[in-house]
Amino acid sequence: MEAFSNKSSLFILLFFLFSCGKDGHYSLSDPYYDQSSSLAKKIMRWDIESLPLQLSFSEDFQNDFLEKDHLKEGFTTLDEMLENWDKSIINKKIFNIPAKFSENRNYETLHEFNDDEVGVYKSYKWFEELQDGILAITQYFGIRRNIGTPSEYLELIHADIIFNYRDYIFTMDEEENFHYDLPTVLLHELGHLLGLPHQSGTKSLSIMAPFLDSSDIKRNLYLKDKENLQDNYLGHPQIMSRSSLITSKKSKNKSKKEAPPQIERGVIELNAWGECWLKQNGKKKFLHKHKI
Repeated sequence: MEAFSNKSSLFILLFFLFSCGKDGHYSLSDPYYDQSSSLAKKIMRWDIESLPLQLSFSEDFQNDFLEKDHLKEGFTTLDEMLENWDKSIINKKIFNIPAKFSENRNYETLHEFNDDEVGVYKSYKWFEELQDGILAITQYFGIRRNIGTPSEYLELIHADIIFNYRDYIFTMDEEENFHYDLPTVLLHELGHLLGLPHQSGTKSLSIMAPFLDSSDIKRNLYLKDKENLQDNYLGHPQIMSRSSLITSKKSKNKSKKEAPPQIERGVIELNAWGECWLKQNGKKKFLHKHKI
């Protein structure tokens, strides 16, 4: 009887640990929703012609640099994380490096970040629409292209990475094991900013794997990450260009006025206690449980 009671208590504890905040909602237009019959729904990328991206770092990050983080004139450890992704695609620049520093965006709401700057910022207040316990988010805005075709995807038009400095301390010191390594989290979030989902259900090592601990130092990409980025941007020769798609639509129905494209918004949350969620168009979907 005592053994049964202990097992019951353990079950209840696990139930609360794994269901904390889980509401079961998701958007059918969620690019990370695992639709085996519609792989294109999961694809999200920037228009190849819009690359390289001009990324801005909050000037507040300069307070976190150690002397060794200034690797060379005008080039820091954070730029090195950009360079890691940039080297993953042959003959195509992903980012303008080094990034520029700009004033931190102290917006009150997440929607305000949809401005003229793709950036990485600190938030000292955090946001009412987000739950507690989140380390960082990548928020993106996009327009769905080639709808209803095998080459359907979400074209990113804006994105930002925001760190939660209200509740957490991030460090540049690789010897520090009690706080989260800023370059490691940045490298991971840059993958989301480029359109990559978490790399789960595979034995391959990846910076996009749904695992992160405060003691983890992962400042380099794995082979799987490079392959995924290559495939996302260069592995789809069947993609129609925007101009050809518009021409095709006009030829089919010249009298029908084309409706303005609907902008989709998504927020990918990395939680400190190990749960990862995606929020898009006001709905949330539980992605997976980390090992943290």
